[in-house]
Amino acid sequence: MKWLHATFFLLCTSASWSAGLPVPPSIPTVKGEVLEVKQVPNYTYLRLKTADGESWAAVSTAQLAVGTQVSIQNA
Repeated sequence: MKWLHATFFLLCTSASWSAGLPVPPSIPTVKGEVLEVKQVPNYTYLRLKTADGESWAAVSTAQLAVGTQVSIQNA
């Protein structure tokens, strides 16, 4: 029965401890039109026209054409 009390105590304390941790910020999705594509080993760099202006993003090697609309998470 002691192990049951110890387990309950650990569950309660760990739940209250984790409740005080900060939540990591969410990483926004980058959306836009591909303006330029640069292929390098293992990556593809994309120059994008977004709602906020132009931006570069790196993704795993991908075959994309200029003018393609993309949505990139964790860019």
